[in-house]
Amino acid sequence: MKKIKLVLLFFILFCFSVNAQLGSSNCNLKTDEQLNDMGYETVRAHGAVGDGFTDDTVAIQAAIIASNSSRKAVYFHPGTYLVSSTLIIEQDLYIGGNNFNNENNNMTRYGHKLVGSYCGNEKPVIKLQDNLSAANTVNVNDPFSVFKLFRRKNSDPNSRDDSRSWNTSIHNLTIDLGTNNPGAVGIDQQGAEGCSAQEVTILANDSFAGFYNLNGSGGYTYNVEVIGGSHGIYLRSSRGGSTLVVGLKLRDQTISPIAVTNYVPFGVVGFDISSSDGGVISHINGGKLAYSNSSHDSGSHIFLIDGKIDISGVSTDAIIENTDRSIYLKNIYVKGSTKVHAYTTHIDTPASLGELKVSNPSTWSLINEYSFTAGLFGEKGQLLQGQNTNNLFYANNPYDSTMDIANYLYTPDENVIVSNEEEPPSDLISKHLYAIGLLNPEGANVVSVADYGANPNDDVNDTENIQNAIDSAGDNGVVFLPAGELYDSGGIERLGYYKIDGTITLKKNTRLFGVSRYNSVLDASGWSNPSQNSAVIKSQNYTDATPVIADFKIIIPPVSSTGNYNGIVPEFENHVYSIDWQSGENSIYKDVFTQNTYGPFGDRKVHVISNNGGGKWYGITQAGSYPPCQVNAGNCNNSTANNSYTDTNGNLVSHPESRKMLIDGTSQKLSFYPYHCQHDMPVSGALWEIINASNVNVYGIKSEMGSIPEHMMNVIKDNDPNLVPVWLFIKNSNNISLYGHEGTSQTAQGRGLIEVSDNSFDITVTSMGRRGVGLLPNNTELNQDSWCFVKEIAPDNTINTVTAQGFLSLFKSRQVSPLSISENAIDLDTVILFPNPTKNYLNITSKVNTIDSISVVDLLGKKVFHKLVNDKSATANLNNVNSGLYLVTVYINNRSRIFKIIKK
Repeated sequence: MKKIKLVLLFFILFCFSVNAQLGSSNCNLKTDEQLNDMGYETVRAHGAVGDGFTDDTVAIQAAIIASNSSRKAVYFHPGTYLVSSTLIIEQDLYIGGNNFNNENNNMTRYGHKLVGSYCGNEKPVIKLQDNLSAANTVNVNDPFSVFKLFRRKNSDPNSRDDSRSWNTSIHNLTIDLGTNNPGAVGIDQQGAEGCSAQEVTILANDSFAGFYNLNGSGGYTYNVEVIGGSHGIYLRSSRGGSTLVVGLKLRDQTISPIAVTNYVPFGVVGFDISSSDGGVISHINGGKLAYSNSSHDSGSHIFLIDGKIDISGVSTDAIIENTDRSIYLKNIYVKGSTKVHAYTTHIDTPASLGELKVSNPSTWSLINEYSFTAGLFGEKGQLLQGQNTNNLFYANNPYDSTMDIANYLYTPDENVIVSNEEEPPSDLISKHLYAIGLLNPEGANVVSVADYGANPNDDVNDTENIQNAIDSAGDNGVVFLPAGELYDSGGIERLGYYKIDGTITLKKNTRLFGVSRYNSVLDASGWSNPSQNSAVIKSQNYTDATPVIADFKIIIPPVSSTGNYNGIVPEFENHVYSIDWQSGENSIYKDVFTQNTYGPFGDRKVHVISNNGGGKWYGITQAGSYPPCQVNAGNCNNSTANNSYTDTNGNLVSHPESRKMLIDGTSQKLSFYPYHCQHDMPVSGALWEIINASNVNVYGIKSEMGSIPEHMMNVIKDNDPNLVPVWLFIKNSNNISLYGHEGTSQTAQGRGLIEVSDNSFDITVTSMGRRGVGLLPNNTELNQDSWCFVKEIAPDNTINTVTAQGFLSLFKSRQVSPLSISENAIDLDTVILFPNPTKNYLNITSKVNTIDSISVVDLLGKKVFHKLVNDKSATANLNNVNSGLYLVTVYINNRSRIFKIIKK
């Protein structure tokens, strides 16, 4: 009994630590009426009690329905809310074309938001009733869920329109699945742009899973934890684009922490997974990632970055049991299993490599970088420094330009992974997150723009009032944008917007946030003819500036032309764009949605990051306007005289300088989680561009050009390849990494979806697939071998390409930095190898530290000698090794260095 009490006490304390919040002492608590005025429907106002005993299902559902009618967010005060049936969060039906009577069906994309108060000592808890008959059995196709978020295609209640399920999210809640509910899951959501689950803890107990399906296509899952259950994540499907989870904790699952089969790549960035057995990532039907002959280039591929996996039991199962899928791992710590990755195949002649082992599972081992591709479809699965490799890549250190490409070809076997006696770094998750409670509408120091006269409902310009609120709040001010009220405008449902006709400049560390990315709106659509190119939001140009913008929308006006022409290509008048960002790597952009209004021309620049611009950017969705060519792509044609796309009326589709995103001249660390960019088609241009920049990481990508692939196909067929746009330019930039891509983008023959040029170096692209027309080799309209995932043009005009056939596991640019020696490498002057050249024996001596082990491989990656040392000196017997050039890796205290030697 004493032991049970201690376990119970530990569990209570653990839950408290998981759910710890700001506490009411840091809050300025609001009444239900005040919160309603701010843009929230409180569940308390609809009769929810939150005492843990009263059934609050009806009251919470009433608040959800009311929020849909009022276009407000649902707000949970601290407490435990008992529920006994599924809470339905259903988005209104989408009505296509012009047959809509509310802005929900336009690019405003209204969606629900449910958020828990940050003012208790723990997150508000949604507690499922114990022993619920509806959750008694497991239905893997349609499990019982506490929250079910979706949009129907039509009147059929079982239909799902996940591609148009937009901007629906759950924030800052704990979901307790109760006891004896084996068929229950916490959240069932498979949404697209803007959909998310954030800061959610799920106590899955003896239930089926924490999360069932996940968001994609610009949606994401952020800062979540699942304790218990058969699975933490059960991922049968998601929307297009990579499925991304940022900041994940999983523990005490009884079958597998992650069970997945999916038609798009699945990635986790920043994670801590504890399990009593191997098989941490398994196929949902048991054990392996399954092959699917449809969308084969995109499905179920895995990328894991910055995490640790601790297996507490004795297991012979691999952490990742893989069939026919590509795997990418970077900075992953493992303990407790001898196998990290095991590969089998359904085909008769499997790849010869693919098993990744550790030598000592009782200590932590570090996987610096590892990539594997099944190579089933004849694709160049990996292109490293311009060379097509075998199916496997292993790097015990980042790139070193002094070493040949062959240095990176290893057969992972014993002691190839670096052993580490110490615990993994404590920031594996935190470096990808921001502080919980940062965006608290009841925070003690929050300033409302309403207090300075800004009103989204009076159709009066609010630029000066909002700027006054920001200035008055000071350098560290926290400024809130209340949501607009719903009203009828000539039979069309609208929300009140803040009218803007000037740039709003943030102070050095301003936090500016609204209720959500759809109902707190800065409307600059009436701002015409600015005196210069002007941003709606501008941050200050300091490396130590830490501004935050979050949870609101910006509407920018269409671009129009002046009467000045160069041929028929118009000069654009000074235009309004969304963001001018110049603040450093600790700044934050989260769920700010830019809506581009329709016009006769495509966009100019929408987001510009320059100078000291950097930071963490979450949930960026750049959907944009539809230029005429996209509406009727058959009318697009090639006019060689003016070097432009025109429709039948002579309107330019998109200016060559159009960019959804321009990253120009910044070296501050800049990370996107995820990045979604689509629709616009700049002539001879790119939807986004990275130029003269460095240190950019993109985790999870959705790309799309021409609205739908068929439109882009017509553009490609009807125009010279040089006029066809690409998705991304990388020019004169370095240390750029893109992880996980899926979408329907394609480009012209000989072009690259990503084009790298102008002395760019240290460029990495991983886990890149696509779908749609032009996918298969027998597609005669646009064979996938004719265009490229990545095209690199080196300074000597050498061209390296990875065609769009199949799946790109790993691309590393041919150009590498002369200064890219790993910071973790052993100093050259502390280790001596002699004689070199050698006939028989090679002596290795360390001047300072004990040598852990040495390994010798040939230039094809075949290991010819390996030895555990545990001394300051060692000898390698190479008497039976053929003459030639060899690579010797010396491991010392979780560091390593590779040396070249010649065997005579």
